[in-house]
Amino acid sequence: MKDPGNGCPVETSEMTKRSWSAHQYEALKIPLATLMAEHMEHCPSSKLTERKAAFKHFWDRFSSRPLGEINSDRLRSWFHEIQKERDLSNITLNHIKVNINHFFKWLMEKGYLDCNPLIPIKFTVNRLPKRERVILSEDELGLILKELKDFGNLYPLIYTFIHTGCRRGELLDLKWRQMDFANGLIHIRGGKTGRVRSIRMAERLRQVLLELDRCSDYVFARKGVKWSSTQYLVHLDGFRQNSQVTKRWTTHSIRHSFAYHFLKKGGNLYQLQAILGHRTIGMTIDLYGQLKADDVERHSPFDF
Repeated sequence: MKDPGNGCPVETSEMTKRSWSAHQYEALKIPLATLMAEHMEHCPSSKLTERKAAFKHFWDRFSSRPLGEINSDRLRSWFHEIQKERDLSNITLNHIKVNINHFFKWLMEKGYLDCNPLIPIKFTVNRLPKRERVILSEDELGLILKELKDFGNLYPLIYTFIHTGCRRGELLDLKWRQMDFANGLIHIRGGKTGRVRSIRMAERLRQVLLELDRCSDYVFARKGVKWSSTQYLVHLDGFRQNSQVTKRWTTHSIRHSFAYHFLKKGGNLYQLQAILGHRTIGMTIDLYGQLKADDVERHSPFDF
């Protein structure tokens, strides 16, 4: 008999005592933090921590719980929570599941679990039709910035998105200690690759950021409190409803627009890979390698 929530056999206490070894029975009392530390020590190439933001959320939720309290229902609820909080697609949830599954497969190999609580959790991915990539023109980006000056304090955040091509989470988590105004650099930590990359600030962007109040450890804060992803999305949605830009754009559309205009003005794919923080050049080529020759404004690399 299967437990529809957990995906594991339902057993009476008598059956449990007979079927579980003392090793497994004791393991169920161990906090997940201890088991994750053991896992990373023995499996340094594990992908458990590959997606830093998702892993931190997973750690915050489950690290203090004993293994015996981790089941499919709790994991499914957690996945739904981070999807809503961070506006994640089912594709991204599947990637996160794959990363975490490295840990649960290890637990089974060690004999700590009889069944994997991730197995019953499915995320339907409808790959066709693909969502059309929205590219904003320079005029549309300029209009957005003009309108934002009269709409709360979104302006400096969106201005930074436009001039860096960063992911939403990278800027919402940006701290003042990552800013190097002397050298004109922003040091982006984490992201999907977990690596640190440095992005050069345009002088105007540098001035916009220098004018911000340092009321928090975080660069982008409201009344001393860091912008949460949910707060940001609510404010952004309110702005878009009243904007004259009719395209259905998102923060990721700004990232796509940055890439398009960067290449259009003569930037190359390897430079773009470094700026956007893609793990491989193949990812950059797949996303942005279809720019047509007549889209490029600077046809020759020479000025003479």
